[in-house]
Amino acid sequence: MLFPQLREICEEINRQLGFNIEIKYSQLMSDGTMEDQADCVYDRNEFADIILTEIFRYAGDRHIIFSSFDPDMCSILRLKQNKYEVMFLAHTQNEKWGTYSDSRTHNLDMIKKFTKAEQLSGVSISCLDIVEKPDFVANAQQINLSVFCWGNCEDTTIDRTYFENLGLDGLIIDDL
Repeated sequence: MLFPQLREICEEINRQLGFNIEIKYSQLMSDGTMEDQADCVYDRNEFADIILTEIFRYAGDRHIIFSSFDPDMCSILRLKQNKYEVMFLAHTQNEKWGTYSDSRTHNLDMIKKFTKAEQLSGVSISCLDIVEKPDFVANAQQINLSVFCWGNCEDTTIDRTYFENLGLDGLIIDDL
């Protein structure tokens, strides 16, 4: 099977290994199109319920963090359960990934305020945003938000050690 079911992953992978489960949900872009040209978008509540049902059934005591670029999905996941952490996966407006129409994604201050207001565990920010505003890490941590960093840090002239020295709570990378 090319893509295993969530149930299979929960059952077959060592339970001591935690998961960061990114919930993909197409969003409206600032140009009026749907992200990834999605022509069918499922109801957020039903979508979240299906995922949570599988996780509650099969994950056991595994450490899990949910994350999503969709602010509404983050809110839904947080409101529907309190067992697992939820982090807002975000990047500011830029040409590389496009711009979402949702104003909660437009700048680091809005991202931080939304994350705190919704009582999410933290935020996972693009490394490009961290390079541009490294003080974001300390500012978010001062209000008890965890800060993860993701992306191809190789796109910058700064190496991984720079991000580690900022005191990030997590570093999400593709290659070790």
